[in-house]
Amino acid sequence: MINIREIENFTSRTWGWIQDAGDLSKLTDVVAIFDCRSEVNRSVKKRIEELVLSEHGKERFLHHLEQEIINIPYIDLYGKNIEIPDSSPKDFYCTGIIQATIQGQKRAYIRSWPADNYVRFALTLGLIEYDYESDSCFLSNLGKELIELRHFREEAASLYEQEKDFFIDLLMAYPPAIRILELLSLNESRHLSKFEISENMAFVGEAGFVTYPVDILLESIAQEKDPKEKNKMRTDWESTLDKYARMISGWLESVGLLRRVEKKFNIYDEVVTLGQSYKLTGKGYQSLRKSQGMSSHAIIPKRISWEMLATKEDKERVRTRRALILKRLTEPIRNYSYVEIAQYINENDFISLDVTENEVKDDLIGLKRMGLMIDFNEETVRFKDELIPFTIPVKIDANYEASNLEKIKSFLRDELTNISHDWLQLVDLSYDNRSHRIFEMQTISFFKNILKYQGEHLGGASKPDGAIWEENYGMILDTKAYKNGFSINTKMRRQMEDYIQDIIHQDVNRQSNEWWKVFPEEMNDFSFLFISSFFTGKYEDVMRTIEYNTNISGGAVTDVQLLLIGDKFASKEIEYNQVRNLFTNHDFINETKHILEYKINSD
Repeated sequence: MINIREIENFTSRTWGWIQDAGDLSKLTDVVAIFDCRSEVNRSVKKRIEELVLSEHGKERFLHHLEQEIINIPYIDLYGKNIEIPDSSPKDFYCTGIIQATIQGQKRAYIRSWPADNYVRFALTLGLIEYDYESDSCFLSNLGKELIELRHFREEAASLYEQEKDFFIDLLMAYPPAIRILELLSLNESRHLSKFEISENMAFVGEAGFVTYPVDILLESIAQEKDPKEKNKMRTDWESTLDKYARMISGWLESVGLLRRVEKKFNIYDEVVTLGQSYKLTGKGYQSLRKSQGMSSHAIIPKRISWEMLATKEDKERVRTRRALILKRLTEPIRNYSYVEIAQYINENDFISLDVTENEVKDDLIGLKRMGLMIDFNEETVRFKDELIPFTIPVKIDANYEASNLEKIKSFLRDELTNISHDWLQLVDLSYDNRSHRIFEMQTISFFKNILKYQGEHLGGASKPDGAIWEENYGMILDTKAYKNGFSINTKMRRQMEDYIQDIIHQDVNRQSNEWWKVFPEEMNDFSFLFISSFFTGKYEDVMRTIEYNTNISGGAVTDVQLLLIGDKFASKEIEYNQVRNLFTNHDFINETKHILEYKINSD
């Protein structure tokens, strides 16, 4: 049963999605520290004596580990980043119990970030449990079983078969692992790259679950001429969701359910190879069927938590909304309409959420993509899985009012009826300057897949972010991700003017990279377009200045406007000439910033 628990206050932590904790053997050691009689516990106490200074908690850590029933504050497990003065290269002290537990690659301990990921990993699989009131962790019954198995391991660094079988059972209760196996089983070749997996996984379309568009990524790799840069793109370009997909696939590989292979794509007559690709094994296929209750097996109850239902924007509000959806669907299990679910959430006695029907629909798609078995159609939804009971923590007198960003996306969910709501990730990306490259590539993908332009992602030194075209008309794109809006300053204006002059002169002595060659040779009609969250400053004057200096017209649109235009184009309500007029209409720039209304102006 899913229970709601009112708590005066608690630390809102996140687990269920892991980035830097790939070693199941090390995870076992992390769990074993919670048993005061284990060999690992004794070993870690010696390491703490050697590695941790008194001012960083040495005596406190040792006290935790000497108790008969060990309950450790979360912060003491992973520690803090405290820099060692005058260290070169910059280094950090060992300040956490898990840091001291695991041998690092360059030092005798690991940093706080991977240590935190191992704590999250143990919580995700149910090997340790969490106490909300004390913000601390303690050993679960599953953790005790794992520690017993570890006693029989001969080599400290490798799992033996019984441990692997134990982890298979745990992973078959972890919905994202099931989702990856399911995606591979549905693919004809049972062969997918991490990028293809993440495009169809979890809550695509929101902060914390953004992903590179596979089509644009492959084209970018194929067009890159520098072999070193090409290899860097294949290995280093990763979104948060891509990392999750790679990490979970690695766990499944380590227990024999997946096999890592290369996958080749033919792009522009060039073969692009992605190494981090995976194929389902026979054992993996059988484990998937068992987890779903096929072939006379009972369904394996799935372990989820409130903490894994959202990771970034408005996370407490969104987690609670999604958890209440699951509570409604499972108590009792029957067919529910979306209206019934929304009413149930809005009428709960603990927290006011003001949920819309379209938010419920999008959440259900995300929950299914997370790996839960859910059937739904236009009218009703039915839960077909089983869940291990979990808690929905609610702070007393909490106010989970939606942020402006969530209000914008809620508005768009009602407006976008002809395109996938996965494109809502453009909203999150436009406000996050740390994900500027993904914003560039997803924007190009939107122009190609929704507005039906041809185009390429460019980016890099002395190149615009993208180039798109339709018949004899082309556009230079400059995307800017800014939380507080984008002001087109003099430097940005001159940069755009340089791009336009590059096209006009097409002089290799002026610009050696010849980026303009992406456009068809016969093209002679161009414009420019800035795209961002919203625009500040005297942007209309900047537009006019660029037009005066280059004799080329252009404009700017917000991501919200772009999505609304795409939806109208997909429904055939507007045509190409109207789209172009909207892109060059300066009065239209910030129309949706505050009042969130949309008007077609094709004058």
